[in-house]
Amino acid sequence: MTKALSSTLAGIGLLFSQLSVADFDAGGFVEAEFRHYPSEALFEGQKRSFSSIALQGEFSWSSENEDHEVNFKPFGRYSSSDGNRSHADIRELYYLYSGTGWQLEAGFNKVYWGVAESAHLVDIINQTDVVESFNGEEKLGQPLISLGLENDAFGNIDFYVLPYFRERKLTANDEPYLISFPGKDSTANINYDKTLYESNSEENHIDVAGRWAQSFADADIAISIFHGTDREGIPVISDLIENPNPQDPTGSVKSLTMYYQQATQIGLEMQYLWDDLFLKFEGISKYQNTGNYLAYVAGFEYTLSDMEPFGQDIGFLVEYLWNNRDIVNIASMSYKALGIPQGSFGSNYLPVEGNFLSPFENDVFVGMRFNMNNVDSTQFVAGLIHDIETHSQMSTFEGSTRIGDSLKLSVNAYFLSNIEENSSLYYSRRDDLVEVKAAWYF
Repeated sequence: MTKALSSTLAGIGLLFSQLSVADFDAGGFVEAEFRHYPSEALFEGQKRSFSSIALQGEFSWSSENEDHEVNFKPFGRYSSSDGNRSHADIRELYYLYSGTGWQLEAGFNKVYWGVAESAHLVDIINQTDVVESFNGEEKLGQPLISLGLENDAFGNIDFYVLPYFRERKLTANDEPYLISFPGKDSTANINYDKTLYESNSEENHIDVAGRWAQSFADADIAISIFHGTDREGIPVISDLIENPNPQDPTGSVKSLTMYYQQATQIGLEMQYLWDDLFLKFEGISKYQNTGNYLAYVAGFEYTLSDMEPFGQDIGFLVEYLWNNRDIVNIASMSYKALGIPQGSFGSNYLPVEGNFLSPFENDVFVGMRFNMNNVDSTQFVAGLIHDIETHSQMSTFEGSTRIGDSLKLSVNAYFLSNIEENSSLYYSRRDDLVEVKAAWYF
């Protein structure tokens, strides 16, 4: 861990030690979760039902004039699986100072960018917590130092220094949603001890980012830039099982590891409100040694508000997803630069298809958002992503309601069909998921 990060955490710890208990607001939730995969497992050893329990604390303090603020959200989950779902994380632990027209923040926090429903292309500050949530909405806390400037004339400008990179952990062992190297017929766990980085600084590379956002009447626009270690990992072969077949000199995959490259990303977010119609656009241009590419999501959400007889809101969503990502070939980079011995990929490098890493290259999303507007906050979002060329589909349902003041029930479901062979979801094509959660807030 870098000296800058260590100093930041030490400073936050000292500040906590000087605060009185009476200055705090404390809360959080405890959650019981049950997951079931209704389809027969694709690989031997995968289980179809899991249970888990999660606990998150939420502690906050602010000074009398609210110039100073400290927030702390520790999170942990224990799962019946023997993979990676049992984990703990600091979602938030940061100090915030608010001046006149500016803010300074240091610690662990989560930063959200993006306006689209089906994909958040520009959202790159935090690492995705894949083992916690299939849809990628959950994020790991990111160590950061940020400066925010606010002005009615020029809008909001935020600068970020990100002194430490956090790896993306994937499911393993008896858990579904496993990953395999494209072109191989068996899954392999990720060897995190052999993680590769393009930067010699590895996880200690200092990343930087900035974002400008402004509102113009009914329109919002934001432009962002990021430079540093890409949050997306590219799977590469870590170990091979010896294969005497001369027609297959690469052998079989024993284990994989992840390669994290340096990237520069420029993002654009736009949305426009016209009566009950929201027009949305979110796009990126990414520059990296394995190949530059463009990607965007464009669409709309039309809402029927306060409908009779119960006053509910119904929103209809349509979005188009596109990218022109080509084959990702890290063999074009020297083995010495990657820090791995010649031949680690076998005699022939197995390139990764662009749509393995970025599967939504020509897809349409349609969905509906429903809000009862009742005291129990009953709501759900249902959607379908359809690949225009291959007809692969991903269906989702996410709904929740409250019972009383403290209990929240959630039901989520994800279904896959007609998944193409070179998609990253191919090895999870039978991993349809239904999960039920009950969270008690205190």
